[in-house]
Amino acid sequence: MVLAIAAFVYNGFTDNYYKRFSSEKQNSLIVGSSRAAQGINPAYFNDHLNRFEGPLYNYAFTMSNSKYGNVYNQSIKRKLNSNVSNGIYILEVSPWSLAYDTELNPKDDTTKYPEINNFLGKVNNTSSNPNIEYMMSETGIGYKALIAFGRKFLFKESTKLNDNGWLELQVGDLTEKTRKAKTEQKLKAYTKSSKTHKISSNRLNSLQNLASYLSGKGNVYLVRMPLDRSILNMENRAFNNFESFMKGLPNVQYIDLNKSNSKYTFTDGNHVDAQGTKLASEDLVKYIMESN
Repeated sequence: MVLAIAAFVYNGFTDNYYKRFSSEKQNSLIVGSSRAAQGINPAYFNDHLNRFEGPLYNYAFTMSNSKYGNVYNQSIKRKLNSNVSNGIYILEVSPWSLAYDTELNPKDDTTKYPEINNFLGKVNNTSSNPNIEYMMSETGIGYKALIAFGRKFLFKESTKLNDNGWLELQVGDLTEKTRKAKTEQKLKAYTKSSKTHKISSNRLNSLQNLASYLSGKGNVYLVRMPLDRSILNMENRAFNNFESFMKGLPNVQYIDLNKSNSKYTFTDGNHVDAQGTKLASEDLVKYIMESN
């Protein structure tokens, strides 16, 4: 009965996370926010990077749920096989995944980080099928189903969590006007948030600790995903020390896809669309192959 419910409800269309907690432990991972969850498809890597222990799996979530810190670090470690020595680890980074809210948490108190109380903080078993612990932690599945139904039939938009962890955004034909409006909306929201957010030394330390841990299991790459130029410029102004922080981390390579010559396209300026995902994934494969 439980297996039947899991197969019907947690099928990848209603819940964007469950499959990541019911899949087996992995050798190689993509981690980060929704920019990576939607924007990096492991399929492109698994076809080319056979020199690493794979397959590569996407274990990225959202900006609010999976900021770098002890909660996410521990979940990542639990998702990994213990005996890996030649894996590949793509850590998607942005100022937001390393930031704290100076109004809600002015002292950057790690005990007040919001992810402590979400599914990443509650679920210890990251590789159980069915995963009862996850099901118990996420009680709002009916609400998620309603949201998924509304997005699909009102906005012609849906998501599919694939077996390799990639969150595929399925949208109808987006007009240039719609893309521009969505980008302006994102830019406005991020600009407002930037006034109350700063890079956290605690989260930076967590990122460095994670990178150091993973470097003992293989090759580590920090990746900044492509952004619409308006959002990128705003982030660079608001967090002008971000780039130097990333380049200063030891034992890792930093790749900024915004410096690529590829013509990325976006759904909202913040996430690449299907074509953008293809280009970003292919560009990363090229960078990694050339660096090894």
